[in-house]
Amino acid sequence: MRRIVALAFPALLAACVFSFVAASTAHADQKLQLSPLILDLNASAGDVLDETITVAAPDDAIDVEIGHADLGFDTDDYAPVLIPDDAKNTTSFSTRGWFSTPKQRYHVPAGATVDIPLTITVPPNTPGGTHMGAALVRTIPGGDDTGGAVVHTVAQATTLVFVAVDGGDPPKPRIKEFDVPSRASGGPIRTTLVVENEGDEYFSVSGTVRFTGRGVDESVALRDDQRVVPGQPRQLQVADDDAGDDPGEIELGRHLKFGRYTITARLKIDPTGTTLIAKRHIWIVPTWVWFVGAALVVGLLALIAWLLRRWMNQPRASDADADADADDDEESEESDDSEDSEDEYSFDEDLLS
Repeated sequence: MRRIVALAFPALLAACVFSFVAASTAHADQKLQLSPLILDLNASAGDVLDETITVAAPDDAIDVEIGHADLGFDTDDYAPVLIPDDAKNTTSFSTRGWFSTPKQRYHVPAGATVDIPLTITVPPNTPGGTHMGAALVRTIPGGDDTGGAVVHTVAQATTLVFVAVDGGDPPKPRIKEFDVPSRASGGPIRTTLVVENEGDEYFSVSGTVRFTGRGVDESVALRDDQRVVPGQPRQLQVADDDAGDDPGEIELGRHLKFGRYTITARLKIDPTGTTLIAKRHIWIVPTWVWFVGAALVVGLLALIAWLLRRWMNQPRASDADADADADDDEESEESDDSEDSEDEYSFDEDLLS
């Protein structure tokens, strides 16, 4: 990929070019200006690149020193973070050890500029992809001739350096998290959307999240050009016009009826132009529906219990038939006994006669 950083990072670059003020001072009019603000370079592993950084002192003469820091991103809000070279951990796209200058300190006369040669050496075994760092230029406080009564300003400015090394995989965006509850009693529905990069190059994300169903059709826009670096997932934020108290939390659907709804995230990836689409479904079951449902279940159970009791208290047909058959058998035996008695009586009369 060529010059992807210049296309994907304009807002990031503006946010990262800043000065740090360490303390207040009587010399507050001392200023430091740096150019260019960004170096966007292409290289192969093992290349040596010669660049120039220009330092200006518009007001007073200044002494400056130049150093290096890696550029990372805060895990909470993805804000750019400078990682000093003495930090134990750094990023996977580090440029630590790549920068060198003929000397470390330079003097800049008042109203003048000084060009500082910057050599960038790409190690031979560097994996493909875009690597990034910062050339730090910081003022050196002058001698204290006031007996310690003055605290001097230390100003710092950065030139961001992006080196696209040949052989890297293109951006590989993936939606890592899109958490939507399966059921809720009402709105608004809150969700978060996290995107990660499994490639070697950076990409930026924009898009919308849409809520539809039961006559509802709402959408919120995501902030444009939210950059995602390899190996560091990013929680996407809502555009300022649609953002609430927490721009990382997406809220949709405030007045919802009973039924099934769909939440669709549609993300545009630059510079590849690809689109990621993810859908989630949610059932809205208001509280009153739960109460009605519970009442119906209780009523149904009560009806079943009543029917069981009634059935158990009724005489069974088979028992009644058995009783009837037993009565018939008894009557038949009594009839037979009566006939036998009559026959015996008749026989006795015949003998007597």
